[in-house]
Amino acid sequence: RLIRHRLNIGFGANYLRAVELSKSEYTWIICDDDLYDFSSAFELFKVLEEGKHDIISVTGGNYQFSQRGLSTTVQELLENGEMYYTIHSFVPATIFRTSLFDSETLFDAYFLISDIYPQFAIINKSANINSQFYITKNAIVERAPDNATSNLNPFFQFSCWVNNCLKINNKKIRKHVIYEYFNHSFKKFLLKLAYYLIFDKVFSRQNRLSAGKEGVLKKYIIVLNAFQGEQKLVLFFLTPLLFFPGFFLKFCMYLFLLVYYKGNIPDDKKFNSKIDQRK
Repeated sequence: RLIRHRLNIGFGANYLRAVELSKSEYTWIICDDDLYDFSSAFELFKVLEEGKHDIISVTGGNYQFSQRGLSTTVQELLENGEMYYTIHSFVPATIFRTSLFDSETLFDAYFLISDIYPQFAIINKSANINSQFYITKNAIVERAPDNATSNLNPFFQFSCWVNNCLKINNKKIRKHVIYEYFNHSFKKFLLKLAYYLIFDKVFSRQNRLSAGKEGVLKKYIIVLNAFQGEQKLVLFFLTPLLFFPGFFLKFCMYLFLLVYYKGNIPDDKKFNSKIDQRK
C-alpha cells in the first residue's frame, strides 16, 4: 500500500505511523538512503518463517556484533558486552515482531520523537522482557556514507542518545551503552564533550541542527545526569571550562599568582591593572 501524508509529519512520526499501520507478524522499517544487499536473504526468509525470534538484526557497519548467525537472548548479548542498543540505533538494522510494539510502547515512543530515536522504545522493551534474538550471517543493510545523520549537530545527537539511555533501568548497562560512543574511555568522552560544546556555534554556522545557547545548557545537564560518582564530580567541576573557557583560565591564573606571590599579588600583575600608555 502506498500511504502519503497530507502534511510532512517528520521522520519520527512517520516511523511510528508505519509501525501503527503494519498488520504483518514482523515489521521492518527501512529508509531510502541506505545500502541493501539481498543476495543472502534466503537465510532471513527461513528465520522469519520459523517465527521463533522477536528481534532479528540484519545490519553491518561501524558497530558490529562479535558473532554473526547467532541465536540467543537480548540479556545474554548485554551480559557479554555486545553493543545491542547502539547497533540498533540505526533504524533499518532491526526486524521486530509487530506485537512487541503495543499501545504502551507506542505511547513511550511518541515522547522520544524530539530526541530523534523513537525506535529506542522497542529496543529497550526487548531488553526488559529478554526477547529471543537472531543476527543474520551476512549483513543485508548498511548505512550509506552520506546518511542524513551526518548533518546533525554532534552534541545535539549525542545528548539525545543520552536522554534515551536514561530510560535504561540497569545503571551498569546504561553506562556501558553511553560509553560505547567513546570506546568505553572517560577521557575520550571528556575530550569529545569539550569539542561538541566549544564548536557548537561552528556547527550552527554550517547549518547543522542546533538547540541554541539555552538548548546546549539543557543538553549538557542531561548528559551530566547520566553519570554517577566521581565521573559526575569531574564533569561538574569541568563545567566552567566547557562553557566559559576564558573566565576559567583567568581564574586559574589568578589562583596561581596568589600562590606564587604568597597572597600579595603586585599591582602590575593583576588582570585589571592599567597599561602604561606612554609613547
